[in-house]
Amino acid sequence: MAEDQIYLDTSVGGTASINEQGKLIIRAYEDERGNKLGQVILDAHETWLLLEWLSSHREMLYQLTHQGQEPRLPD
Repeated sequence: MAEDQIYLDTSVGGTASINEQGKLIIRAYEDERGNKLGQVILDAHETWLLLEWLSSHREMLYQLTHQGQEPRLPD
């Protein structure tokens, strides 16, 4: 299995990837020079729990990520 990676914050290089052992690795960087701020590693079960939690808090996450924008129209 190839390691897939997504850039979480393109301005400073925060990334998330899943390695060959099925571990989700989230890396955050402090600044543009690449000084590492932190890293979180979750196994498949922990990742599943995180995804379930994120799914159940979608409205809160939407509000946090869209502060200051016009309210969205109902679907």
